[in-house]
Amino acid sequence: MVERIGVLGATSFVGEVLLQQLTSSSINVLALSRQNKPTSLEIEWIKVSPENDPTLNEKVDAWVCLSPIITLHNFFETFERSGAKRVVALSSTSLLTKAESSDPKDRLLSQQLADSEVRLAAWAKKTNVEWVILRPTMIYGLGRDRNVSRISNLISRFGFFPLLGAGKGKRQPVHVEDVATACMLTAIKSTKVNCSYNISGGEILSYREMVGRIFMANNKKPRFIIIPRLLFATALTCVKWLPVFSGVSVAMAERMSQDMSFDHSAAKDDFGFSPRLFSPDA
Repeated sequence: MVERIGVLGATSFVGEVLLQQLTSSSINVLALSRQNKPTSLEIEWIKVSPENDPTLNEKVDAWVCLSPIITLHNFFETFERSGAKRVVALSSTSLLTKAESSDPKDRLLSQQLADSEVRLAAWAKKTNVEWVILRPTMIYGLGRDRNVSRISNLISRFGFFPLLGAGKGKRQPVHVEDVATACMLTAIKSTKVNCSYNISGGEILSYREMVGRIFMANNKKPRFIIIPRLLFATALTCVKWLPVFSGVSVAMAERMSQDMSFDHSAAKDDFGFSPRLFSPDA
């Protein structure tokens, strides 16, 4: 029986929700963060650096790792000293969707994710620790995500949304609460281990339909402007200094036509994953 779970990246977007779910289920939590947080009866907070903290010797039954999986190897020794029997790590479907991107940064990220997953599996096999990797699609919710919230901000500021092409690429956004639930279930209940799962939302939409629903969540009539690739690249060069366009790239726009939906039936069958339909907040 799992009585204590360690959470790495506890102040992250998903971590905030996961802590609420764990404490509501009467599970004691050891939360690691780079921030100072007051310890409570349910949650013991420990401040750590991005690298492994050699003084950490707390005992836990399982770890849920929400920090970038690329940095996870820095904590392998911590996991071993804790006596944990299972590690659940959050990766991303970007491993698959960005592998052939026109942007070299995207391809590098895809390779780093793949290498990190292999590294975790190899370490776990060597130390006899069970592992589960979860790859969510586009995570949204609570106004803290970098996907739906960015689109919402563009709509609020300009009243329209630029599309590269028809925006027919499939999307399957997954709510942050459903991602957190998947983390908890695989940490405490799942009987199938040493495997990876793609976890996606309960609804498949085209990119244009997804953005249209965000318009409606903001009580606005959907307005789209179709922009050719060359013009899009030129315009992006002119406005990239604006904070609202930070991180936006031509490759990101090209993915508007890419199928980025993923089957989550394995997660449903193995640990009862049941995500909600796409319903963005204003």
